[in-house]
Amino acid sequence: MYLIKIAGLGFIHSAWEDQEPRFCSTLSAARGWPTLEEALRFGNNHLSSRLPIGWELWKEANDDLVPVIRPQAGKQ
Repeated sequence: MYLIKIAGLGFIHSAWEDQEPRFCSTLSAARGWPTLEEALRFGNNHLSSRLPIGWELWKEANDDLVPVIRPQAGKQ
């Protein structure tokens, strides 16, 4: 499972909406993606063009979070 984190805001919330973005600090409320491609597509389509701050991609493995990509810079 892949998760996206925004520095200072937290993880993308499972109830994310483009018009009203939501973030969370707990993994139980975070949105997850089953594949790397799906997580990257979301980050590039919904975050990179809208956020001036970077986003990070994490993988949940064996009850641990492992960084995959840190940070992905948004366009300014």
